[in-house]
Amino acid sequence: MRGCLLALLTGLSVAGADRAATGAQPPATAEPSAYALDISPVNLSKGDTVTYTITANGTGANPAGSLDIRQSGNLGDGDFDKTLAAAIAAAPAPRGVSFDGAHRLTFTRDFAGTFSFSRVLTASPARGAVHQVRLARPTMVSLIQPTAVALVGTPTLPRFPAIVRGANLSGGEFGTVPGKYATNYIYPSQAEVSYYARRGFTVLRLPFRWQRVQHRIYGKLDVVGNGSGDFERLRQVVGWITHYGMIAVIDPHDYGGRRIVRESAKTGSAMLPTAAFDDLWVRLAQAFKGNGRVWFNLMNEPVGISAARWKMIAQSATNAIRGSGALNRILVPGTAWTGAHSWVSSGNAAQMATFVDAANNYAFDVHQYLDRNNSGTHGACVAGAGSRRLDAFIAWARAAPGRYGFLGEFAGGDPKVAGQEQCGIELRALLDDAERSGVFVGWTAWGGGGWWNRSYMFRIEPAGGGRDTNYMTILRRYLH
Repeated sequence: MRGCLLALLTGLSVAGADRAATGAQPPATAEPSAYALDISPVNLSKGDTVTYTITANGTGANPAGSLDIRQSGNLGDGDFDKTLAAAIAAAPAPRGVSFDGAHRLTFTRDFAGTFSFSRVLTASPARGAVHQVRLARPTMVSLIQPTAVALVGTPTLPRFPAIVRGANLSGGEFGTVPGKYATNYIYPSQAEVSYYARRGFTVLRLPFRWQRVQHRIYGKLDVVGNGSGDFERLRQVVGWITHYGMIAVIDPHDYGGRRIVRESAKTGSAMLPTAAFDDLWVRLAQAFKGNGRVWFNLMNEPVGISAARWKMIAQSATNAIRGSGALNRILVPGTAWTGAHSWVSSGNAAQMATFVDAANNYAFDVHQYLDRNNSGTHGACVAGAGSRRLDAFIAWARAAPGRYGFLGEFAGGDPKVAGQEQCGIELRALLDDAERSGVFVGWTAWGGGGWWNRSYMFRIEPAGGGRDTNYMTILRRYLH
């Protein structure tokens, strides 16, 4: 939610107020050219011609510099380095590219396009083997999509209901970072998790802050050993959720970045490289890859990053997760707060049309509020919003096979409150639209968590116990 960098007294934040005031994504800063790596095909077998493509992207001048290209995984192809070197040497090198015959590629400022090279997979790799290739050790080269991956064969994935229904369970994202546990932020209790399980919910989205679970980029996750580390607390709640048979969606609730020392940085910048985001997700994936009921929501509502740049960042993180061996479902947001209503106009539709997951186990995470500026900062709902605001995303998803959505946040005010009467109609219309579309694999309503102010307009849980809220009553009509 735009306002979930919480000011507890109001349920809103400065970030939410800014977003509400503008109603559009603030312009991203000038993005210098960066290098991305892709593999095709992403599902391999013996005899396939495997093509590797390095592309320069961005609006600035191409940086001169050099980088390594290296492989990892368990493909069983011992001749990789030799055959790749031969493939690079044999490829028609465009202007501005040279190769040292081993691992090192050098680019001059004359390179402004694409460099591709291919080789034939001569080994007979085991089904499920991972072939991961990385760009590494850059000099003056910025790496926005440094990781590419392919899997041998098509993996066997866990089966889930056609659509899962649930709520966001807030607390772990509250307050300024780092904050003091149980004073500035909290993780949900087992009783809260049980509350939703008893009412028939099948998924809970669990927001947390990147800097809390990983204090330093490239560092270990926060495990103290006595259960008081932030990652330990997160893992405990995930365990409760999946114990009750629900799906746990883990969500770094950081709008596309985090703090580095005392400065805020966006992913893909010099301060916060894409490789650091990849590293976070590899560590999380390794921790949870044994439990298919844990889904990975790459980032909450990225903003201030162009759609083209964010797509490469999301692609690299997805590739890194698959390279770790994890097959969990991945929820991929767009930029511009990942609004469903603006999916096309923001540029997300054009960019995400080329997104690829080697495991083919993903959906696009979109959010949609029903107030006058789509911000989730007003209780009143606009007439017709529920039946129209998903239309652009649904049409885009239906235009190509394999595109699915997950409605990660939505909300409307209490229809029993004066001025918010329309919300009952709009919430039902929104959910009816999502459920009948054939596009959405699930939804999680915004407003769960016991730390919300008693008067918070989107509060799902009853304050102090008691009977269900009017909001919960609407949601329960969709639980089977």
